[in-house]
Amino acid sequence: MKKLLFSIALVGFGTFAMAQQTTNATSKMKRGDGKQNMEMRGQKHFDKMKTELNLSDDQVAKLKVLQQNRMADHQQNMAADKTARMQKKANAEAEMKKILTPDQYSKWQTNMKDKMAKGKGKKMMHKGGSPMTMESK
Repeated sequence: MKKLLFSIALVGFGTFAMAQQTTNATSKMKRGDGKQNMEMRGQKHFDKMKTELNLSDDQVAKLKVLQQNRMADHQQNMAADKTARMQKKANAEAEMKKILTPDQYSKWQTNMKDKMAKGKGKKMMHKGGSPMTMESK
């Protein structure tokens, strides 16, 4: 009887373990390389537009150029936004330095660095695939 229960438990645990492994493997296959995946999605999108709208090859080529220009413009805007954010952050730190004493300012900087490190740790844990729990928040 003990052997039967042990065998059933072993098969049950083995099944759950295999189900978890196959789920991760299939999700990795679906994601693939980021840039390659985006290109494939874009190609599928243009193919679908071509069939639905009955586009010519010339029109598809023009749409691809338009899309590339829009993406390049988007990248430039993101870089400009990042520069603006960094400038605002520098201005805020300069104001803090004017208001606080040197000792208070150094303590504030240490606290901010600790918060940043803690936040990045949470982000990396979440990106790694392990679920965030209430204790880690």
